[in-house]
This record gives sequence, structure tokens and C-alpha cells, in this order.
Amino acid sequence: MGAALHTPVTNEDLMVVMQGMMQMTSDGFVRLEGRMDRLEARVDAIERRLEEHDLKFADLFDQLSQLNLRVTELGRIVHELVVRVDRLENHHAAYMNDIKDLLDQVSSLEQQMHFVTHDQLPEIQHTLQELAEWALRTAKAVRTT
Repeated sequence: MGAALHTPVTNEDLMVVMQGMMQMTSDGFVRLEGRMDRLEARVDAIERRLEEHDLKFADLFDQLSQLNLRVTELGRIVHELVVRVDRLENHHAAYMNDIKDLLDQVSSLEQQMHFVTHDQLPEIQHTLQELAEWALRTAKAVRTT
């Protein structure tokens, strides 16, 4: 086998190789720094958008809480109105029965008027007065319910 040619490595050769490596390392760091700057800018943009979204969500949560309070209040009002309507329906039926009774009594009195004697007039007047007072009380009760 033949003898290989070996050329001695000089300090200058080493310096050239080291400078080349340092240049590659420096270029790599520059590229890495550029990438890091771009990534940092993107992260900053994402953080700003997240902060904006946080503010929007906080505002939406406040609005939702206010709406929830309002809906709860409206539910309470509706319940009160339903109770009042039920009460009025019950009273209405009772008032209609009372009015029918009144009309029956007035009709009966009208029929009896043909046969009334002078002595019976005070009793009839008293009954009519009681009917009128009862009708006024009922009308006032209807207005307050």
C-alpha cells in the first residue's frame, strides 16, 4: 500500500476553519434571533387579542348577569299576575252569582209590585235599599281586586 500524503496542518489552516465555523455559528444565531423576534411578535399579538377577548367576555358576562336578574324579576311579576288573574276569576264567578241573585230578587219584587199593598211598601223599600247597598259594596270590591 502506498504511503498517504500528509500535509501538515498549519495554524493558518486552523484559523480559517475556526473563522468559517464562527461565521456559520454567527449566521445561525442571527437567523435564530430573527426567528425568535418573529415568534415574540406573534406571541405579543396573541396576548393582546386574548386581553381584548377577556374584556369582551367580561362585558358579555356582565350583560348576561343583568339579563338574568331582569328575567328573574319578570318571572316573579308574571307569577304575581297569574295569582291575581286566578283570584279575579274566582271572584268574578262569585260576583256573577251574586248579580244573578240580585236580578232574581229585583225581578221577583217587580212581579210583586202589582199586588203590593200600601202597608207592604216599607218592607219592599227596605229590601231594595239592602240590595242597592250590597250592589255598591260588591262594585267597590270588584274595583279593588
